Amino acid sequence: MTVSKKLTDYLDNAAATYTVRSHPRSATSAEAAHAAHVPESDFAKAVVLKDAEGYFVAVLPASREIVLAQLWRTLHSPVELASEAEIANLFDDCAMGAVPAFGQAYDLPVVVDEHLMSRPTVYIEGGDHESVVEMPGEAFAQLMRDARHANFVAHRPEPLAS
Repeated sequence: MTVSKKLTDYLDNAAATYTVRSHPRSATSAEAAHAAHVPESDFAKAVVLKDAEGYFVAVLPASREIVLAQLWRTLHSPVELASEAEIANLFDDCAMGAVPAFGQAYDLPVVVDEHLMSRPTVYIEGGDHESVVEMPGEAFAQLMRDARHANFVAHRPEPLAS
């Protein structure tokens, strides 16, 4: 699989500055950041959620984890994770687990965590498990200008040493 066509069409139509980098196959956003040799704090991972109004994409640093209760308070609505089948239907040109941060390319609302809005460079999944889209932080912020901005993350716990 290659970078999502809907994603590249969205970025190209927005005249966004970006480059595509390849990396060894990875299964998660944190693994993609490591494989691409970029900081997890600069890697925007996407989580597909749903509430009473429908589906949306929450975007947060790969170095953090989503706090659904905080997002619920922010949105004033209960939220839950979308199922794999729902995600596959919504992101039909992406591999499972490689959802791009720009839900706008799929006509989905986006809520973005404030921690990403001042990063000098931002990286996102390209829609497969071997591509990362790199863009200047200003370009990312410009594309996220109409998204809802909030604080809804916590530090990801460190793995226990064995």
